[in-house]
Amino acid sequence: MELSGSTLSLILIPFFSYLLGSMPFGLIVSKLRAGIDVREHGSGNIGMANVLRTTGIGPAIIVLLLDSCKAIIPIVLAGIITDSPTVKVVSGLAALSGHIWPVFIRFRGGRAAATGLGALLAFSPICGLVSILLAAITIGITRYISLGSIVGTTAGALCMIFMSLIGSDPTVNIWFAVIAGPLIIIRHRDNISRLIKGNELQIGKSTVSTQSARKNKGFRWPKLV
Repeated sequence: MELSGSTLSLILIPFFSYLLGSMPFGLIVSKLRAGIDVREHGSGNIGMANVLRTTGIGPAIIVLLLDSCKAIIPIVLAGIITDSPTVKVVSGLAALSGHIWPVFIRFRGGRAAATGLGALLAFSPICGLVSILLAAITIGITRYISLGSIVGTTAGALCMIFMSLIGSDPTVNIWFAVIAGPLIIIRHRDNISRLIKGNELQIGKSTVSTQSARKNKGFRWPKLV
């Protein structure tokens, strides 16, 4: 049976999205910059926040941009190849899934806040900016990146739903909001627990293992598995 162009797009673009989402940029950057496996320090996460604690602000910014592009690139590509909003939503969710369950590092990935932000910016720049603004305000006041990520994710998802309901954005975008938003927040469950207990790390503070990693840093090629 011959597959139609739309069917191929629905299969191939999300598959590419998942593979791109699976790229462990936090692990790669921390290895190249500091010679450490970021999974062995701090929170053990491969995301921007843990890279910030282990290797500094420069690598963290690079990881933030790269992780955001995991979603931006596939969604923009889907928009160029096909005019189907559904393919774009599926591609965004596939990129998010790749970051959370990356095939290249045994399906143990990050919390996907940065990848979710990239998707927001690609779907609705207004909602992306709302998310960034509220996350930045929250982080600035509390100095908790995790809390800022949760607030920004929630705000972005609600904004996306609102924009879809008033007809400004495709209605199918609601599916991304109601799936991706809760999923990212659930991935922060350990952070939420630490926030409640009062032992979540703030910006500028690092764990003993992180301090030791910085003292003993050296170049080693990334070991992805």
